Amino acid sequence: MERVVMGGMPAELAAAIPRRAAIGVRWQSLRKAGGGSGAGPRYRTSTATSIAELERECAELRAANQAKDELLGLVSHELRNPLATILVAARRLTAPGYVVPSEQETAQELERSAARLAVIIEDMLILAGGQPGDLEPLLVQRILPKFLESHRKRIVDRRFDLEIEPDLPTVTGHPGWTEQVIENLLANAEKYSPTETTITVSAVAEADGVAIRVLDRGGGIAPGRAGQLFAAFHREESARAIPGLGLGLTVCKRLVEMQAGRVWAAPRPDGGSEFGFALRRAE
Repeated sequence: MERVVMGGMPAELAAAIPRRAAIGVRWQSLRKAGGGSGAGPRYRTSTATSIAELERECAELRAANQAKDELLGLVSHELRNPLATILVAARRLTAPGYVVPSEQETAQELERSAARLAVIIEDMLILAGGQPGDLEPLLVQRILPKFLESHRKRIVDRRFDLEIEPDLPTVTGHPGWTEQVIENLLANAEKYSPTETTITVSAVAEADGVAIRVLDRGGGIAPGRAGQLFAAFHREESARAIPGLGLGLTVCKRLVEMQAGRVWAAPRPDGGSEFGFALRRAE
């Protein structure tokens, strides 16, 4: 690429000046371009980068990224089975009569911690190896009631409301991935909103599909910060004291995009947050 510059340069100049770029080294050369005006002689600059160098560095980056994904997937997979055993044992300990009342709280904390770690491992596996899969027609109005009924049985100390618009169209998606997205969004709302407040799940029709929203009455979202919430390992300063790695929303984004959908986050006008995703209408 070439461009003309102005300046009081020496009459004869042909210099190569290295300039550091994001990848590799760019060399900028200056050559006299002809007669000048009152502002001085005109010079032409051109920038070139070694194609071979760029290709080599791109190949190295791809290899490093693949190695990282493989290691992440391997570690997560090796942790998954032993953790499942721990989680089953922890849940058994919380059943009535298994431990003395004084140890019941410890058993419940063990179960909560194991369940939280299981979610983290599943998130890591999705981020390491999630690939587009087979999609199928889905009826959100059938998925949401069953899923939320099951969720209420597990999260007994929270109130959930479900609002489904009548006659929703059929969408294209993956049932397991859709439920995982809803699970993560609910976990996010539960984590960052007071226990006594209600979490609302809604589904409404849009021109190109169906939008599902999880609405809470937490601290809300600071202006200009919504787009950053889906970045991997991102934690807002106000959330540092709350346990978590910052992967849940990243996984939501990945799973929704693998279904050709979109995700968003926004503050609610009267306080709290809205996290939602949309799946496209089935053809």
